Amino acid sequence: MTSETQQTNMFDYRSAQRVKSNDWVPFDASANGASKFDGDPQCEVRIDLAVDKIMAGEYRQRAGSFDINWSFTEHSFVLEGEVTITDLATGKAVTYRPGEGWMIKAGSHTRWQVKQDGFRKSFFLVMT
Repeated sequence: MTSETQQTNMFDYRSAQRVKSNDWVPFDASANGASKFDGDPQCEVRIDLAVDKIMAGEYRQRAGSFDINWSFTEHSFVLEGEVTITDLATGKAVTYRPGEGWMIKAGSHTRWQVKQDGFRKSFFLVMT
């Protein structure tokens, strides 16, 4: 078995160069709990792991914002760019940059805002 056909067991999210452009697929944020769009966020996702209710991979987005009702619990780290997440229940807003991360519990209602093209994060989520 050559290295090209071996299954990958470890992903290094620091190096996006190993990712082929056809590994990314459009992500429909509105079908995943988002509403009240501002701008044209153009979201994409790449799934590296999907087992039962667990999913992990990368997400990227162009500039734009939306409100989202989280139907899953997610743990993420910013790889490129920045995002501001506002908890709509409390009004608290936090901006995350490369190397910073968060966990958002299912049932949360937030505003998700990416101000510049080129945002990319890794994620690990559990669907409810």
